[in-house]
Amino acid sequence: MFQPWPEDALQAVATRSLGDVQLDDKQREICIESCKYFHTTTQTLAEEMFTRMKRHSYVTPTSYLELINTFKSLLAQKRG
Repeated sequence: MFQPWPEDALQAVATRSLGDVQLDDKQREICIESCKYFHTTTQTLAEEMFTRMKRHSYVTPTSYLELINTFKSLLAQKRG
């Protein structure tokens, strides 16, 4: 089973990954917090699904990176 990333690791990865995106400080903070929230709540829901249905759904570090990259891609599309 995958070990969840600690809060500071999620913060650091999101901060670094969004560093090249043009955002003001408040927008950047909200985006980082949103990414962390989506990831951690998805982990919780995956655990609940396993408890209730005995079905695994893995939430990995790669999932987190894909979430951030999807956000960046959608933002670029909307701005384009």
